[in-house]
Amino acid sequence: MSTTARVLAEVRSQRISQLSAARSACNEAIVRCTSEEELFPKICEAAVTQGGVAMAWVGLIDEVSGQVRPVAWFGAGADDLAGIKISVDANSPTGRGPTGWAASVGLALTRGSRTAGALTVYACDANFFDCEGRRLLTEMATDVSFALDAFARNAERVQAVEELRRSVRDKEALLRELHHRVKNNLQVITSMMRLESSRSIDAPVKAVLRDMGNRILSMALLHEMLCRSGDLAEVDLSVYLAQLSTQLIRTQAPSSGRITLRLDLATASVGLDDAINCGLLVNELVSNAINHAFVDGRSGEVTVSSQPVAAGPGLRITVADTGIGLPADFESRRATSLGLQFVSDLARQLRGTVEIEPGPGARFALVFTPALPPAPTETV
Repeated sequence: MSTTARVLAEVRSQRISQLSAARSACNEAIVRCTSEEELFPKICEAAVTQGGVAMAWVGLIDEVSGQVRPVAWFGAGADDLAGIKISVDANSPTGRGPTGWAASVGLALTRGSRTAGALTVYACDANFFDCEGRRLLTEMATDVSFALDAFARNAERVQAVEELRRSVRDKEALLRELHHRVKNNLQVITSMMRLESSRSIDAPVKAVLRDMGNRILSMALLHEMLCRSGDLAEVDLSVYLAQLSTQLIRTQAPSSGRITLRLDLATASVGLDDAINCGLLVNELVSNAINHAFVDGRSGEVTVSSQPVAAGPGLRITVADTGIGLPADFESRRATSLGLQFVSDLARQLRGTVEIEPGPGARFALVFTPALPPAPTETV
């Protein structure tokens, strides 16, 4: 091999090595970059500093004007790209791009199935881009096109997620407004029943209106909690039962301080339906304790507790009092008592049972499995 041939071979080998290094740098940039705006300048810089070309730039097609708009560049003469107008039509006077270079290669960049733009590189040596060099640059452009596809898919995912979040926010706002209106309507009904009760002189009628009003208020309280909650799908049962029981003692106890309330409530998340039924059931049992357990001026304590069942995912809600206890004929009364029948119906809707436990006073326990699994225990 002659000296000239050897030198040319060495030069060619060096150029291939440089272009290979440029492609490797391009792939590293693809891995690290998260957007086209971040990637394109690094590709141009890699082509010049690693690949040995004189200048490189990336242009994207403007679909409206039909022109290629430079978006990134690096190397000698890059300032000439400022304000340049290049048509996508090769036959147009502005369809050839910058001139004055000994050699240039234009490489199409695709996004999906459409041409998105081009990577163009220039060299001062007319023989710079041989067959192997063009192959490496073509592979480099293919790698970039794969990256553009990935960026486009990611952008679509981001947009879809944002649209989903926007839809969820809209639905949450609608649900909050719905809960707010339901709460207001229930409070209006309760106010009307209270007004009617104040006008009545029939004690049984007043008692029925009071009991119905308390049941409606228990549902209104739940809807008010949901209006303020960050989660419209679940309810913290411990917070709800604490507020409900406190409200009942405050509004129904015959005199301040004679009946005290003790709470022992473990945190548990339940769905809306379960929360409503639990609230109605506790409302019924606490009201019964206030009205029947502390007769003749007795004082005492009402305890409301909820704890997870040790052997499974269930919950045990207990309402107990230190009052006079159950009457001797309780079982016969139980069959005809509207309130206790209501409690049994609520227990069935909760997929549970009501247990009457021995002890001083009266003690009722609901054992059921929430539709949602209980959250980790945390006593309130």
